[in-house]
Amino acid sequence: MGLCVGLFLIIFLFLVIADAFAQDDNASSLRDSIRESLNNNEFEKALELTEQAKKYSDQPIYESILLEKSRILSKMSRHQEALETFNEFDKKLSSGYNIWNWEKGMILYNLGKYSSSVNVLELTIVEIQEKEKIEQQK
Repeated sequence: MGLCVGLFLIIFLFLVIADAFAQDDNASSLRDSIRESLNNNEFEKALELTEQAKKYSDQPIYESILLEKSRILSKMSRHQEALETFNEFDKKLSSGYNIWNWEKGMILYNLGKYSSSVNVLELTIVEIQEKEKIEQQK
């Protein structure tokens, strides 16, 4: 009986691990479909795909999906929603450094918030320069 329980546990763990890898593949595939739709100017389709991707919100890949959603909304001239989505992306970002802040600067510009846009863009330049200095010192 102990052998059966052990075998059952091994099979169960294998299935759980296989499912986790399948979810990663599905999330990556969905992100790729979002990018393809965006590149083909199929904004509504891309936006629908980002809604489907919410089921992966607990996975690191969801960060890049949020960034893509922000880009889609910007392309659709839905700049306030793009800013809100970008801010959600920024909060989920696993590192404190956000090289993508230049996109936030552009969204703010498109909203007519020129002073805020300039501030964000200048801060982004400073962060990039600091990051490059650190990399050069290694």
